[in-house]
Amino acid sequence: MDKLKAIDENYLVSSLISLNEPKKIFLGDKEKKKCRFCGKDSGETKFRKIAHAIPEFVENYTLFSYYECDCCNEKFSKTLENHMSSYMNLHHSLARVKGKRGIPSFKIGGNKSRLDWNTEGLTIQQVAEDNFNIIEQNEKNKTVTIKGKRATYTPIAVFKCLTKMALSIMVEDELVNFKNTINWINEEDHTKSNYQLGNLKAFFTFITKQKNNYTSCFILKRREDNSNNVPYMIFFLAYSQFNFQIHIPLCELDKHLFNKQVTLYAIPNILGEDIFKGIERKIIDLTSTERIKDDIAEVHMSYRNSTSSV
Repeated sequence: MDKLKAIDENYLVSSLISLNEPKKIFLGDKEKKKCRFCGKDSGETKFRKIAHAIPEFVENYTLFSYYECDCCNEKFSKTLENHMSSYMNLHHSLARVKGKRGIPSFKIGGNKSRLDWNTEGLTIQQVAEDNFNIIEQNEKNKTVTIKGKRATYTPIAVFKCLTKMALSIMVEDELVNFKNTINWINEEDHTKSNYQLGNLKAFFTFITKQKNNYTSCFILKRREDNSNNVPYMIFFLAYSQFNFQIHIPLCELDKHLFNKQVTLYAIPNILGEDIFKGIERKIIDLTSTERIKDDIAEVHMSYRNSTSSV
């Protein structure tokens, strides 16, 4: 209740999306298409592809937008979405998150060991010559650890991917405050930027005992009479067994917070409070612009309850 009170004192809901019905939703104007990411209209670029407002790999099968052109759609798929998909691959496999090609198997590089779902359930094939254990059991502690090497990814690209989702559901009138943010996610070389950003951290929650029935996301907007130094907008995404929360960076209305201590409130899990067993929230640092290779992802499960380690 204290967390909810603090959030209510500082924020109000600006955008809310709940994909709890099979009906397709299209954001934007079908007749007056203009890309909000590059600024070009239908006379300057093409809008032939159906653009997912948030990626399909976060179980979005019904939310699309008219304001993302084909060029930007293809670019973000290669420069942002593939990084987040690589970061979450093991988790998505275990949680049976269905993407464009179905539930992803987990197999990295030339390794023969793999994790698959089939009609019999979860199948783990462990090959000795890989010299890498996907699954380890501790009978004394009654725990099972499933781990694997992530495909190469860049942390800041994962944060940009989440930011792009926020910009996709943001109301049109607010975009004027995020021109630099749009320019930032458009930078294809993550090692070279016109913006020096630090402390790009996300709240990440893995819920091992319960699953979100549908994907939802929302943006909270700072109240004019807010009581603390808080970012102008924060973005929350919930899908499958995972929650992500970030602040939306480079907002014009956050300039007064430069060199000040800023408070980031963790939004309670929408399925229940953090005291619910099987829920663990972590803060993950996504500031780095370096490509990360052979990063180990681990999921720890006990015989009676489960936690995750990222």
